[in-house]
Parts: sequence; structure tokens; C-alpha cells
Amino acid sequence: MTSERYTSAMFAELLEVSPAMVRQWYRRGWLREAVVVQKLAYFALTELLPAKRLAQLAKNGLTNAEIAKKLDALQTLFPGIDRPIATLDLRIDGCDIFLTKENKLVDTVGQEFFDFAGIPSHPDEYAFSQLDLAFDSSHEPFSPQSFASTGKSPDKDELCRLAWHFEEQGRLEQAVELFRTALAAGGPDASICFQLAELLYRLDDKTAARERYYMAIEIDENFVEARSGLGSVLAETGELELSVSAFQGALLHHPDYADVHYHLGKTLQKLGKPIEAEHHLERFRELMPNSPWAEK
Repeated sequence: MTSERYTSAMFAELLEVSPAMVRQWYRRGWLREAVVVQKLAYFALTELLPAKRLAQLAKNGLTNAEIAKKLDALQTLFPGIDRPIATLDLRIDGCDIFLTKENKLVDTVGQEFFDFAGIPSHPDEYAFSQLDLAFDSSHEPFSPQSFASTGKSPDKDELCRLAWHFEEQGRLEQAVELFRTALAAGGPDASICFQLAELLYRLDDKTAARERYYMAIEIDENFVEARSGLGSVLAETGELELSVSAFQGALLHHPDYADVHYHLGKTLQKLGKPIEAEHHLERFRELMPNSPWAEK
């Protein structure tokens, strides 16, 4: 078994999903890091099994909220097992999760092809908090007045939680406004600036994304994933020399950041510096010989 560890971006490449989706699963606790280096989570290859199951459910049309209900039901049935999604012999069939037993798809009490959605739930199962209820069924644009029904002013953490909720729904503009409000409520925060940068990039506002990456680094100079994101945005907007500087800054703080060696090498190739480029690409191959990017 390889000892390689994968970032969200590399895991996403293996799973053919977006890095944002991998980060969402990690944030929910469905994936667990092997180690964190300068805020950057690395996953062992053993996490690929639950990740593949999650990716299959997502590709079959389930939202994270719907996946959460199924995983909660599974955990209720096996309260003594840590993370059934990672440890049980499961089969994904469409939008359903089944146990496999004697080459048959069965539920946990032996009935064949029993839909997990049919499992009786407790009256309060999957209940949302008061703040979640205020937003879960709403499709109106975000406004501060939306919090009026909760009877209190939300703090930074609550605003971020709701921003992540909107992000998972694909409502990126509302998520951006919530993260901005969180910064106004709680003051400068490198992680929130990074989240904003990622969302703005997905909204194709690269100029604003670049500024938020800069802000994240100004607040926390060791935030290597923000440096990597900045380098990528600068490269995409044609500012290759600045991109090289951003990637080099990331490597100063995390010399074995394989993703950055790869992107720096490709950027140096574009700048007509093949010897420097090969140095970083070779270092990438040394660090991640089995990566999906190694062939490239």
C-alpha cells in the first residue's frame, strides 16, 4: 500500500468531482485527514473507499443533505461502528445504500432490496436547528432580515455554517454574502477569506478571488493553500511571473507541497524556463509517483 497522501485537489481528480465537493465532505467529517500541514489537509489512500461511495451518491443525484440523512440512518443502525460509510461492506445502488451479504443486496435485518429511505425515523431525527430552518427551504436572495425569525443576531460561526449550507445548495452568491457578513461580524479571518476566494473563483470573478487570496495570506503568511490558489489565479489571468512568486512562497512554507511543484513546473514551462520547470516536475514525481497528475 502506498504511503502517499493526497490533497483535496488530487482526491478530486481521482474521483472526478470538484475540489469544493471534497472539502465539503471533509468539513462534514465524512472524510478524515491523515495529517494537516499549514492548514492543508492530506488524505491517506485508505480514505478513497468512503470518498468513492460519496462521489457515487453525489453523481447519482443526491445532495449532501440527502446523503447526510442516509449516513445518519446507517449510523443509527450501527451505533458501535465508527463511520459505517468507511468500514462496512456496502453497495451503492442508484440513490440507495445497501449492505452486501452472501452476494445479495440486503438491508441490515436481512430483507432484500430494502430502501434505506423506508427506515422508520424518530420524530426528531434529522431535525435542523432554528437557524437551519430559517434558510433550508428558502430560495429568496440572502438579506440580513432573514435572521429576524430566529430572534437573535447570528455570530461569525453561525454565519459561516449557513454559508456552507448555501454553498452545498449551489447558491454561491448567497454564500459569498454570508461569508462577507461573517467577516464584518467577527473581524479579519484567513480561513473565511480563503473560502470567499474559492467561491469567487467558482463564480468566475478572478479579480475579486485574487484579492481575497492576498488577504488570507496577509492575515496568515503560512496559509499555503491560499498561496497555491493565488498562484493558480495569477497564472490563469496571464500574470505568470507573479504566479511563480506565489508558488515559490508556498514552497518556502511547505517544501513538499506536491501540487505546487506541479503547477509551478507547468508555469515555468510557459515562461520558457525548461530546466527550472523540470526540477519542479521531477520533484512532483518523486513525491507523488502514483498521482493522477504523474502521467501528465
